[in-house]
Amino acid sequence: MSERPCCVSFDVGPSGFQNILYSTNDVKTWYDAVSLQLEKPYSRPDYNQFGWGAGLTFNYAVRSLSGVDGLNDLFSFPNTIGIPKHPSNDEKFRVVGNWITDMPWLWGIQWSGLAQFGGKVRYDVGCPGRFCSNYERGGFTVPGTFPYRNVDMRLRKDFAHFGRTNQSFGVTFDVFNTFNHDNLGCYSDNLGSRTNVVNGATVPNPNFGQPNCTISDARRYQLGAEVNF
Repeated sequence: MSERPCCVSFDVGPSGFQNILYSTNDVKTWYDAVSLQLEKPYSRPDYNQFGWGAGLTFNYAVRSLSGVDGLNDLFSFPNTIGIPKHPSNDEKFRVVGNWITDMPWLWGIQWSGLAQFGGKVRYDVGCPGRFCSNYERGGFTVPGTFPYRNVDMRLRKDFAHFGRTNQSFGVTFDVFNTFNHDNLGCYSDNLGSRTNVVNGATVPNPNFGQPNCTISDARRYQLGAEVNF
């Protein structure tokens, strides 16, 4: 018995055509969000007084997918009809704050910063296999009220004009991830580690829901200088 090539039902040689594979992904996305912002621009009422400014932003968003699990992986699950609308792997809310203030009592140093706090994230493991026929829900929630936390700070000192009157000099000292928080990622979302050869059952993955990397740098320092002319 001779093997027959896949997907060929006629002599393709004389026509000049080869096999044509056609596929489609009926993918839909939903994104609903609201953002609230409070801001006080930096200002200095008087030269002898200190100036300050601050801002606070709250974002709440919900994103859902249909026909696919990974938004950027359109070929992850070919049977789109088996993947109904479901929440994607997103954090629902994030709080971002910023501030800047003069400190004339501390040699005229200016202090500023940016703080970001990301809310809970639920990971949906979705379909257990690449070509599975039934969509199965399951997942885990990253622990902590704010799993993602990052605070950057800067100290700046401006010196008096020198040389020409339009020249100025400043020194900055930055600290990134000031509190050295470990923002974890690369969570293991595989429910089963392997298939038991005896009864065919899937053996639970002992590392399910565990992080395998960090998604931000450790604490870093930066010293800089600025000349304006």
